[in-house]
Amino acid sequence: MYDSVVILGVIVSLIFSELTGLSAGLVVPGYLALSLHTPLRLVSTLAVATASYLICRLLSEYVILYGRRRFGVQLLLAFFFSMLLRRFGTAFHLPSVVGTLIPGIIAREIDRQGIRDALLAITAVTAATALLALAAGYPLL
Repeated sequence: MYDSVVILGVIVSLIFSELTGLSAGLVVPGYLALSLHTPLRLVSTLAVATASYLICRLLSEYVILYGRRRFGVQLLLAFFFSMLLRRFGTAFHLPSVVGTLIPGIIAREIDRQGIRDALLAITAVTAATALLALAAGYPLL
């Protein structure tokens, strides 16, 4: 069932990208749709992604970061912040992030499109994926 929702998210993401030119990350909407029942987890995922983007942008002032290297650094930073959140967030009852790679992929989309367009695309495609999944009879719990 989870695989079907993720694949549905990929299909919706591809269609959205073709129609608008904006990208939501191929697998991101499916995973976020599966996590809609835990909004704090979504917020922590977006916070980790934004922190990864900002730190990568700061690092790029001092280190040559572009292409795959930049994406790799964004993934590593997101993983590092996710690990810190898992380790120390429990003391403050903060939830962990969605997936391992999802915050890094979101950071990449923010870097490529800007925060407004990236969040707009991710929100629209995640909502469409969730609605289609519910219409198809997949419970999103």
